[in-house]
Amino acid sequence: MSSEKTAAPAKPGQVLTVQICLWLMFALNTCAGVLNALGSVFMDESPDDRTKAGLSHNDVDGLMIVALIALVFAVAACVLALNVPRRKRWVRTFALVLAGLVIANGVVALLIQRNPMLLAGLILPVVVIGMLFSAPARKWFSE
Repeated sequence: MSSEKTAAPAKPGQVLTVQICLWLMFALNTCAGVLNALGSVFMDESPDDRTKAGLSHNDVDGLMIVALIALVFAVAACVLALNVPRRKRWVRTFALVLAGLVIANGVVALLIQRNPMLLAGLILPVVVIGMLFSAPARKWFSE
């Protein structure tokens, strides 16, 4: 009886890139969620600040919705990043879905806010989609 362990296959660079992007999406969405929630709370408590910023009460409610969406995306990205090494097909599928939702959310935010800085938030999900459609990533998540 030999107690030799078979070495786990090396994670392809494309899969590592996906995992790093998911961790970055987790961090950035967590920050966005917390900052939007804090902004919503402080703007709601101070009508003068809200008026100076040109925001209505509905805008402040919108900030809280944006915060919740960002935090849901953050939790999803964390769960997916933790499960990449498990090589399960559902991880790839849900990572594609998450990336698509983040892109859709980013496009809507870009159209509403017209802030070109929001384009930066579209880079990570586009990279995730591109990497997940590569042959090494498809193979990694199908074995």
